[in-house]
Amino acid sequence: MPAFFLLAGIFAAMLLQRDGALPWWRSRMLRVGIPMLTAAILLNPMLMLGIALERGSPGNVAAEFWARFSVPGEPWVAHLWFLLDLLIYCTLLALAWNVMAQPAGKRLIDRLYRLANHSILGGWVFLAMVGTLSLGAVMATVVLDINSAAYGMLVLARTASNAPAFLFGALLACNLAWLERFTRIHWPSWVTAFILTLLLCAVQWRDEDLFRAIKYFLVPVVGILMSHVLMSAMRRWLDRDTPLTRGAVDSAFTIYLFHQVFIVFGALLMQNCRSAST
Repeated sequence: MPAFFLLAGIFAAMLLQRDGALPWWRSRMLRVGIPMLTAAILLNPMLMLGIALERGSPGNVAAEFWARFSVPGEPWVAHLWFLLDLLIYCTLLALAWNVMAQPAGKRLIDRLYRLANHSILGGWVFLAMVGTLSLGAVMATVVLDINSAAYGMLVLARTASNAPAFLFGALLACNLAWLERFTRIHWPSWVTAFILTLLLCAVQWRDEDLFRAIKYFLVPVVGILMSHVLMSAMRRWLDRDTPLTRGAVDSAFTIYLFHQVFIVFGALLMQNCRSAST
């Protein structure tokens, strides 16, 4: 998901530079918000029904379904959570865009670019800052006890941990030299990406505070590094347009909105088949 948000940040900043903050923001609200609301209203009740069929006994399926359907909460968001986060990021970026265009904002951005370009370690220092920003934001949600918002539809720790990847993508789009370097293979970054990915896998599900802190530090760092791996590999070996890739790109959003329904009911069908066979 950090890779998705990084790409979203790249295209967001590109379109912002072309269209301006308010027209771009309106476009995002329509092109992302309407499909999200439509899928939530039309598809997510089917997911609630599938979960009720899976978890409820034959006599209380209706009660299980109604418990989810009748109140606002996470079941109404489900797999669409990333679109809600994306709308939040787009809104914040649109609000900050005009501020960043002012002299003080430009000086701040220039300092970030100079930090990353200052020495061979500059990029790694910048990544450490990204991880620290993520960890600090998550810790703030914990200290303020605001991790769950909007009836549980918004998980602020998750939103905070993915935000740096979106911001990094926007910075890439605003500096084409950075974007060029980011999409060229850099073997030390590849090695670091795979090592840190293994470390993240090792701590991902540990409940101790130390391991959770390491996880939230690593999530955007690994996301950015693995985005570099994926984008540089595809630029080297798959940078060509084919009917297959074009079809995959054009249908990706629709597939994501609908796939969860088939997964839930497919799993339910396989469970029933297994029960019948035993």
